[in-house]
Amino acid sequence: MRDLCRPIAEASPTPMAAVEGASNVIRYVNPAFCLLAGRPEEDLVGVPFSGAFPVDDEFLSLFERVYRTGQSETYADRSQSARAPFSSYVLWPVIGADAGAIGIVIQVTGSKSSQQGAATSQALMLGALRQHELVEAMASMNTHLQTEIAQHKQSEGRVRALLESASEGIVVIDEKGEILLVNSTTERFFGYERGELFGKPVEILLKEDLHEAHRGHRQRYFTHPRTRTMGAGMSLSGRRKDGTTFPVEISLSFVDEGGSKVVLALINDVTERRRVEHQLRELAKVESLGVLAGGIAHDFNNMLTGILGNASMAMDELPAESSCQEMIGEVIRSAERAAHLTNQMLAYSGKGRFIVQPVNLSQFTRDIVHLVRSSIPRTAELDLQLVEDVPLVEADIAQLQQLIMNLLINAGEAIGDVPGTVTVRTGIRELSGGDNPAGPRHADVVPGRYVFLQVSDTGSGMDELTRQRIFDPFFTTKFTGRGLGLSAVLGIVRGHLGAIDVESTPGHGTTFTVLFPETTLHIRPVPTHQRTRRVGSGTILVVDDEVAILKLTRFMLEKAGYRVVVAENGAVAIDIFRKDTGRIVAVLLDMTMPVMSGAETLQHLRDIRPDVPIALSSGFTELEALARFPVKTVEAFVQKPYQAAHLVEKINQIVADSIKTRLATR
Repeated sequence: MRDLCRPIAEASPTPMAAVEGASNVIRYVNPAFCLLAGRPEEDLVGVPFSGAFPVDDEFLSLFERVYRTGQSETYADRSQSARAPFSSYVLWPVIGADAGAIGIVIQVTGSKSSQQGAATSQALMLGALRQHELVEAMASMNTHLQTEIAQHKQSEGRVRALLESASEGIVVIDEKGEILLVNSTTERFFGYERGELFGKPVEILLKEDLHEAHRGHRQRYFTHPRTRTMGAGMSLSGRRKDGTTFPVEISLSFVDEGGSKVVLALINDVTERRRVEHQLRELAKVESLGVLAGGIAHDFNNMLTGILGNASMAMDELPAESSCQEMIGEVIRSAERAAHLTNQMLAYSGKGRFIVQPVNLSQFTRDIVHLVRSSIPRTAELDLQLVEDVPLVEADIAQLQQLIMNLLINAGEAIGDVPGTVTVRTGIRELSGGDNPAGPRHADVVPGRYVFLQVSDTGSGMDELTRQRIFDPFFTTKFTGRGLGLSAVLGIVRGHLGAIDVESTPGHGTTFTVLFPETTLHIRPVPTHQRTRRVGSGTILVVDDEVAILKLTRFMLEKAGYRVVVAENGAVAIDIFRKDTGRIVAVLLDMTMPVMSGAETLQHLRDIRPDVPIALSSGFTELEALARFPVKTVEAFVQKPYQAAHLVEKINQIVADSIKTRLATR
């Protein structure tokens, strides 16, 4: 079995060389070393290492120290020579099996230039991801290698050291499935000492429910051997000594040593790779669903503008004693609830941040708890542990209210009709680079000081499968509900550059922790002065591609005293504005239109008349809408859906401000 060491080293993607300790002459290099050095084996073997590559005195003294002490060392080459392709090494002492002489194995861990460094990374990735190809090449050269191994028995100890330094787990089994050889990486992966594995069936390294099936696979493999890789694109688990499992990929190669048939397995622990792949999939899902939710919310808000606006205008036209007042009022309330649903969708897309201001999270939470107390079962006791003197956070209070209410109501529902406790905590948490939580819900979190909100319940808890899906849109464990509550919470957190984490165990309750970055802003007093609504005059240009919105907006503004001209796209609007620019006192401009976008239309309007006041209207939020413009070049923003009073107030304001500006400049 000792002759297997050499072919295993040949298959390893780790660059390694063996050097005779007394003379410093290179006696062996593996293919990965030649690939990294950019030189064939015949140019390297038999040459002193210092003759093959320029090294400084520090390296030579270190080489002598390893030879003398028998202790491994690491070395970083700081020379500037272009001939030195490597930047760092690991030197391992080895006792030869035949002569007892001390030799040194050199493992290359870096390259001199960035270009060669990229080649190194590529070579290492090739070895990690396509080991089966290397093993296949090793099998094809097996006959030649056996002859060469017989001629170089003295290198056995050095080659064995190469196996011990390999990053892959190496296991060799015979036809009976008994383990004949393992390396130190295998010990580290599986938690066994090698003495506990020798002679044992290889199934000891697999989950128990796979043992019987694996015996059948093993027997068929020895009957029809071939190089293959298992685990790529499938779920394959290794079993540690303590019973825990972990995902692996295994490359198999068949070796026939003069009738002695064995299988060589190179094993990789792919736990980290699977975690990263899962994180990338989750990020892509969140992003794609966010784009979908944002687009639906925008279009839905356009439709709601017609419903809500016309209903509010109809109610104004009807006498107060009309029997239709109550029915139209119900239409308005239903439209407002629908608008709230679109806000949840915008929040999930991460684009639902409207008006931000400094907020004391503890004080705000205390106020919300009192509002939502009636929605929590009477069996649930509320325990508030709020730190009053916390740093301020920058937040949209409407969305913050929605987040807190969702978490509290969910906690109450988790407790149900049995006695329990909902605990609400606030405080300060410092995150350093190493403390950042992993996963897609925290991908944007940066180190710094955060204010946390924590909502815990003593309810039924969740299993791991449910916990992984609770933030998915339309996923719910309730009999009623749309499944958008926690999706909206996730979007709100993302929109505020925060993080959210959940811990839950069946039968032991659930804890949600939300982190918001602190802000340096200060709370400013809200002005109590309210402007008096004025009767409008002058011509307003309304630009929107929705015919129903054009009709509704014209009716709203004409009732307020304005003359209105409408345009169904940007090109028509520019033509109208150029011909009648002297009489137009303001423009109401939709952001998303065919033919010409709102941003392009706005620029043309400014080119014709820079001082015209423009109000931007959109089904997106103000933050998202204004982000599509190079700078804030509009005087007001009108969020769809809107009622007449809100629209007229915005138009009155920008017209009045424009008149004041003109008078001041005369």
